[in-house]
Amino acid sequence: MNPKIDLALTQQEIQELSEFSREQVGKYVFVNRSNGKFVLCGDDARFFNHSPTPSCSDPDDNTTVAARDIQKGEELTSDYHIIQTRL
Repeated sequence: MNPKIDLALTQQEIQELSEFSREQVGKYVFVNRSNGKFVLCGDDARFFNHSPTPSCSDPDDNTTVAARDIQKGEELTSDYHIIQTRL
């Protein structure tokens, strides 16, 4: 997580948002495993698609790396089951 571009929210802060905002945030947040906060990425990570065999991995809360060689024009994928949680 980069505090210059990412937004870290507590469950309480999310509940205080308008219904529309909660729905939008709920689509794109992931839980930071080290502090339990919900993180809304500011770096367009929301454009990653899901795959059970992802092209990228997240070895820690601050890093995304290629899990294998990625060809030009190939989509970036992540395993949502690892990073996704319900609000």
